[in-house]
Amino acid sequence: AVQRGIASVSVIGLILAGASFLTLAMGFIGLPREVASFIGGLQLSPFALLMLLMVFFIVLGCFLDGISMVVLTMAVLLPTVQA
Repeated sequence: AVQRGIASVSVIGLILAGASFLTLAMGFIGLPREVASFIGGLQLSPFALLMLLMVFFIVLGCFLDGISMVVLTMAVLLPTVQA
């Protein structure tokens, strides 16, 4: 039981470390700014943006667990929602 717990915690730690590195790399190349300007250029209403994000997270949820989705997408989506 302890080994399974350690394995689960290790996997979660590796996912968070990888997501942190990916977030740093995306920030370095300017991806969040580009995505925010692209979605801002679509002139979506707040409701349409919310629906688009909901569909995006539903599809992403088919492949990732919740904490991984939040960590991977927060750096890109936060500037988009604020713009």
